[in-house]
Amino acid sequence: MVGSGAYRDGSNHSDGSHELEEDTSPHRSPSVDAKLKDLSINISSSKAAPALTQSSPTTTSTSKSDPATTSTGSLGTLRKQQYSVSRASSISETSPRLSTATDRSTGRHGALRKSGTLYKKVAGTFGSSWKKMFGILIGDALCLYKNESDESPKEMITELKKYKVFEPDERTLSLNPVTGNIKPTQFRVDDPTEKRAWITQLAKVCAKQLTGAPSGIEIASADLAIEGEALGRGASGTVFRGIWLKNTLVAVKTMSDIDNEEEMQNFLSEIDLLSKLRHPQIVTMYGFCHKKEKPNSTSVLCLVTEFVSGGNLSALIHKSDMKFNNHMIIDIATEISKGMTYLHGEGVEHRDLKPANVLIHELTSEKIHLKICDFGLSAGEDDSSSTVVLGTPSYAAPELCEMDHTFKVDVYSYAIILWELQARKHVWDDIVFGAEIAARVSAGQRPDLQPDWPLANLTEKCWDHDPEQRPDFATVDVMLRTMKQTLALLDPHPSIAKVEAPAAQLITPEVAVAAKFGPAGVMTWGQFSQAAKDIMAATPAQLEWVRPFLSMGNGNVSLQIWDKFVKWFSPLALPNDTRPEATTFAELSDVVKPNWFHGFLSTEEVQAQLSHGRFLVRFSSSPGYYTISLRNQSVFAHMRVASMRQDGKWKFTVDREKIFDSMQAVLDEYKEKNLPERNFPLGTPQLRAAIISYDLSV
Repeated sequence: MVGSGAYRDGSNHSDGSHELEEDTSPHRSPSVDAKLKDLSINISSSKAAPALTQSSPTTTSTSKSDPATTSTGSLGTLRKQQYSVSRASSISETSPRLSTATDRSTGRHGALRKSGTLYKKVAGTFGSSWKKMFGILIGDALCLYKNESDESPKEMITELKKYKVFEPDERTLSLNPVTGNIKPTQFRVDDPTEKRAWITQLAKVCAKQLTGAPSGIEIASADLAIEGEALGRGASGTVFRGIWLKNTLVAVKTMSDIDNEEEMQNFLSEIDLLSKLRHPQIVTMYGFCHKKEKPNSTSVLCLVTEFVSGGNLSALIHKSDMKFNNHMIIDIATEISKGMTYLHGEGVEHRDLKPANVLIHELTSEKIHLKICDFGLSAGEDDSSSTVVLGTPSYAAPELCEMDHTFKVDVYSYAIILWELQARKHVWDDIVFGAEIAARVSAGQRPDLQPDWPLANLTEKCWDHDPEQRPDFATVDVMLRTMKQTLALLDPHPSIAKVEAPAAQLITPEVAVAAKFGPAGVMTWGQFSQAAKDIMAATPAQLEWVRPFLSMGNGNVSLQIWDKFVKWFSPLALPNDTRPEATTFAELSDVVKPNWFHGFLSTEEVQAQLSHGRFLVRFSSSPGYYTISLRNQSVFAHMRVASMRQDGKWKFTVDREKIFDSMQAVLDEYKEKNLPERNFPLGTPQLRAAIISYDLSV
C-alpha cells in the first residue's frame, strides 16, 4: 500500500529524501493561541510557587508572561490506530509550545485537554449566581478567563490531581478538594454533550495518581486464557480469542505501542472511563490484563473486550455477492448513529470512525445489529512522542488536525461510510497519496453522489465543510427514522437478501499469516515458508528472494518484521484473487529480489556502508515509498520514489509526471542522466549481504 501523506507516513523523512508530498499544518484560533503563549509560564510558575497550605490544592491568579514554546495536545480522546501525523506536519512553525523545558524534562506536559464556556457559581450579596467564563484545561490546571478574547486568565485551579470531580445534577459539575479546607468549586454547563466532555477530561486529571493504586479495571492473569491463533492485526496490537473466568468468550488485544510510564497512566485512565460505557451498539470494554505468554517471558499488556464474531462492515461493503437495498442501508446507518449518539453523550470522541471499526454482531434477513469498536483509547497526550494519531485519511474530516476540533469530526466520517454503503467501494480509491486526499477534502471536494439516492441529502449535510453546519447524531437519528417511515410507504415489502456470517471467508492473507505467529509473535523460517505456501501460493524460489528481508540472525521470522514488510505491498492476494489492487507473492518477491535492494536501512547505516560511486535502493521511512541512496565522493544523495498500483501492476514515479513499469526502469533512467538537482548520475550498484539485520526502530 502506498504511503498516504501527512496522515499515513508516521515519520519526519529525516533521511533527506526527495519529497513528493507537502505537509499541511493545522490552524488554531488566534484567541486560543494567545492564551497558550502565556499559560505554560503561568502554570510552571504556579507549580514552583509555595502552596497556600501545604496539604491543600491552590487557586492562583496569573500575570502576563513571555510566550514559551509548545507542542500539540488533544481534545477528547485520541485513537491510536493505523495512521499518524508527523510532529513536524502537525504544528505550524510559528506555534508556541505548551510546556516549558522544565516541564518537559520532568515529564509534566502542558497538553491542552479541553476548552469552552463554563458558568462558575459565585457568592454575592443577595445569594449565589452563575458567572460566565471561558475555561482552558491545560496539563493539570484549569484556567478561567473573563472572556475568550482575554490574554491572561482571571484565576486558575492548579494541582487538579488533588481534586475529585462530581456530577451533582444534569447541568452542573463540581471540583471538590480531597484535603484541606478549600471550598468546592461548582460549574454549570448547559449543553449535555459539552458537560460530559468536561467531566471526561477533568476525570482523567483528577483521578490520575490520586491514590497510588492503579486506575482502570484490571483482570487477574489467572482469570484470562488466550486461545488459538490471532484473529486480526491492528496498528497497536494483535487480537486473539480468549476465555475470561472460564465461561465468558472475549477478544484479547495485546497492546504493542505503550512503552513509557506516562502513556501507561493515560491508557489506564482511559480504560477506567471506557469500561463503564454500556450500550447495545458499542463493543463492551471489560478492562485490561498483564499476561505472560510463557513462564519466563515478559508480561504483555492486554485489552479485554466483548467478542464479536461476525466480521466488520468494510468486508461486508466489498462482498460482491452481498446485495444491499435502501432499507438495509438505512438500518445499518441507524445502528451506527445510535452508537455514536451514546458515545458523544458520554463525552467520548471516536476520531477514527470507519467501516473497519464497525463490527457485525448479527446480520440476517430479519435483523441487523452492529457494534462500534476501537473508540477512545488515547496514548496521544504524550508530548514527547514523535507522532500524534489522527485517524484514517479517507475518512478524516478536514479540521481533524486542528487542536480545537469538535465532535463533528465523527459526523464527517459517518458521511463517508454512508457514501461507501451506496457506492459499494472504497472512497477516493482512484487517488494514490493520502496527502492528495487531504488536500482535496480541505479544498471542499467530496465524492460524487447519486442525486436521487434517498440518503444523498443527509450525506451532504454530514460532510459539510463547516463543522457547525453538520447535524449531531441525535438529529441524524431523527432524520433516519423519518426516511425509514417514508420508504416503508413506498416499498412496504423490502427484499433483503439472505446473509451469511462473513467472518471466516473474508480473512485477508495479512491476517491469516499473522495468525500463524501465535501469541509469542515468532516462527521458524520453515514454519513461515509453509504458511506462505498454504495461504499465498508462494514458491520456494520466491521465498528465497524475500528471505533476506524477513529472516533474523537466528533464522526465525518475527511478526514485527512481517507486519512492517507487508505495509509496502498490502493488500496481499489470495490464490486466484482477481482484485487489481491485490499484490501476489510473486509480485512482492519481484520487487525485492534484485541484489541492489537492501531493505530497511537507516540513513546512518547507508553512510557507513555505501562506497564512492555506488548506489543502493531501500525502503523509505514511509510505506509505499522507496529511497535510492548514492555516494559521490563525500556527498550522499537520497532520491525518493513513490510506488502505486495501476491496471493491476506496481508502477513507480519520482516526480508524478513520468511513470515507470519497474524500479529497474527508474535506475536505467538515471544511470547516465544526472539526478534531479545534482550534477552526477547514479553510478554502479552496491550489492547487499545475504542476510540483513534490522533495527526496527528506524
